[in-house]
Amino acid sequence: MHPYYFGGNANDEEQQRLISSEDTENAITDPINFPPPPTLVTRRIWSLLRRLRYPLLCFSITGLISLFFLLCYVALSHLGYYDFVFDGPRPDYLNTTVPKPLIIRLALISRVDGYERRQILRDLMLTGIPSKYAKIEYKFFLGHLPGSASNTTLNSILAKENMLYDDLEILENIDDIPQRISEKRFAALKWVSLCSSS
Repeated sequence: MHPYYFGGNANDEEQQRLISSEDTENAITDPINFPPPPTLVTRRIWSLLRRLRYPLLCFSITGLISLFFLLCYVALSHLGYYDFVFDGPRPDYLNTTVPKPLIIRLALISRVDGYERRQILRDLMLTGIPSKYAKIEYKFFLGHLPGSASNTTLNSILAKENMLYDDLEILENIDDIPQRISEKRFAALKWVSLCSSS
């Protein structure tokens, strides 16, 4: 090979020897036309591109897909696909005014032994709203603790709490375990659906 390829500084005699040797029949005789060796910066750039070829390919594909969806959206919007025209009479519920005070019904899922949390909610969140703006109706939905018939202390605490606040809905046919929380939610939804007439 030509010594200039390796970046060496060969003198003229060595150059002539390599060109005139029998092993190098197809050697390039003009050193001006011989390609220069790649620089360090060029090698680093190619190395970086080689390492980043898959992320760049993924980025390019994602960009092309995004551009395709954007063009589809623009084309469909120009064709009137997203123009919603509601024909027909206006529903009556849109013409009714909101009664004042506004009635807000909250169904709160709780545990039998969560009386401290219930009290914190009563003290900090469920009181203090002026009655001329909103009226809050709320209930705590509790299940029946398995074996609570023998636990007279817990039953007496629940009875006092319900007598004092009248905001507990004890579901006697549902055990208060995590596996049956969906049944408590269903009972809470049924209670919320009963709209107050006042």
